[in-house]
Amino acid sequence: MTGPEFPSPPRHSSVFVSELRPPTRTSAGFTSSNTDDDVEQLAVTSWAANESFGVKVKLRGPEYTKNNTNDTNNTASKLEELVAGCRVRDAPKYDPREPKLVTQSIPLVGHVIGMVRHGLGYYTTLGDVPSPIFSMSMLNKKIYVVTSAALVSTIQRSAKFISFEPFLNEVGDWLAGIKGDGLKLLQKPVKGGGSLSSAMVHAMATAISGSSLDKMNDTMISFLQASMEELSTATEDPIDLYAWCRDAMTTASCEAVWGAKNPLRYKEIQDTFWEYETNLPMLYINILPQFTAQKPFKAREKLVKEFLKFYEADGQWEASELSLVRWKIQHEAGATIENIARMEVTLCVGVLSNTVPTLFWTTFEIFSRPELLLKLRQEVWDNAVHVSISPEGNTIHCLDVADIRNKCTLLLSTFQEVLRLRSSSATIRTVLEDIEINNQYLLKKGSMLQLPAPFLNLEESTWGSDSANFNPYRFFDCDKEKVGRLRSKGYMSWGTSPHMCPGRHFASGEILPAVAMFLVRYDITPVEGTWRHLSINREVIAASIPPPKEKFMVRFSERDNQDALKWEFRPSAEHGRFKLVTG
Repeated sequence: MTGPEFPSPPRHSSVFVSELRPPTRTSAGFTSSNTDDDVEQLAVTSWAANESFGVKVKLRGPEYTKNNTNDTNNTASKLEELVAGCRVRDAPKYDPREPKLVTQSIPLVGHVIGMVRHGLGYYTTLGDVPSPIFSMSMLNKKIYVVTSAALVSTIQRSAKFISFEPFLNEVGDWLAGIKGDGLKLLQKPVKGGGSLSSAMVHAMATAISGSSLDKMNDTMISFLQASMEELSTATEDPIDLYAWCRDAMTTASCEAVWGAKNPLRYKEIQDTFWEYETNLPMLYINILPQFTAQKPFKAREKLVKEFLKFYEADGQWEASELSLVRWKIQHEAGATIENIARMEVTLCVGVLSNTVPTLFWTTFEIFSRPELLLKLRQEVWDNAVHVSISPEGNTIHCLDVADIRNKCTLLLSTFQEVLRLRSSSATIRTVLEDIEINNQYLLKKGSMLQLPAPFLNLEESTWGSDSANFNPYRFFDCDKEKVGRLRSKGYMSWGTSPHMCPGRHFASGEILPAVAMFLVRYDITPVEGTWRHLSINREVIAASIPPPKEKFMVRFSERDNQDALKWEFRPSAEHGRFKLVTG
């Protein structure tokens, strides 16, 4: 079933089309979707060892040289100083059979600086790049970037030679700060194959499904309910919509994962996490982080201390199966409590970094479109709201989570369209052996492979000529085998098999009930009167869905046509799986 053609939103109500649209395809590859008059251009010269297979590109977007935090600029400057003596011949050597090379004006570190300043949205700043794949280098690392869904199936079939596991081990180093024997332990092979890091990932997929997922959802919903109730008493006060989403989701998610002794229960520690998460690009460089990345380094160490207290108080036994199984696997392998605490800090990133901005943007995109808002309100009201009378004679409106999942098809389609357009994620793999894909492109051992959503989620050959437009009906036909199979290969918002986001159903079970309650219970009005264009914080590399760069103040008001004395959620006991499109 397909819905009617939905009009494109006005420019001010959809930041994605104006800021995040990736380069459009040309016969030579892609070209910038913005005009030269709109952006500040940086000249780029090929620094490849063999310029005959180098490709010149342009960086677009004034944010590349302006409007960055001092910390990020200082980190980039320090990085330039650290490699000032490097020679071009220190860069990785390229074989002409490899994908076309895209270079930067600053050898070795040009792309690194771009990634620090833009996060995963960096790829959208590149101008003409080859399709369906190109090469680039960061320091001494070679990276292949896939720009077309045509290669996704081939890469999936090559999982034996193109693996996610080495990246997991690197995360233990730069993200968690684990060194020496602790890092070697994470990389150590375990029974059944793979490393200790990959064993944790596989165990998480089981621990966040079935009855364990239901239990987490029940806890999460109870805390989300409390946050919703607080809104009803603050209807006269302006509220920063993103800050509300951040605080509500942080509390609900962390209580569901870590239980009674949740280390992030208090606002001070929650703020410490967001200080760490927001400044992760500085840690990614991993060169003397205590000096070059002081903010996230100090925040991480403070979080580690809180998780040490959690384990010293045996908090894992009162936490979710997700947290407990991670502790068991590491503890049985001989990991120290400190290193287990460090790895748990990284779980915070997985639990929170995308849930918060996705809730914000889903709310923003719906409430900025009056026609869509009306249709979704009616859908949720007709299919998921149940009215009852209490023994005292009071009206109770109950929002059923299972009905939201199973019956609110336009809401689910809208949610997936927001993810498609907003995602700047990049699925990451490491090449374990030299391999030729599609009998055309040589990928060299030790290189990194990335599949960025900004390219694949908007490819016209997959999504049609309106691929850059917001269409809430786009996923109504996702159950049709042929269309679904094609689109799944070009949908990177949840990653791609065999390593997709294990928490996607938990995240969907948080976001969609929250949005549904907004729809039927509240009107949301911008303080400035319009749902205006918002700048995006491109520097947050942990978030696949980039957050806004500025505050957006709104007022919540309870809708006049409601006669309920009480609103509540009805949790689901159906193992909480949504019909999500995945790669």
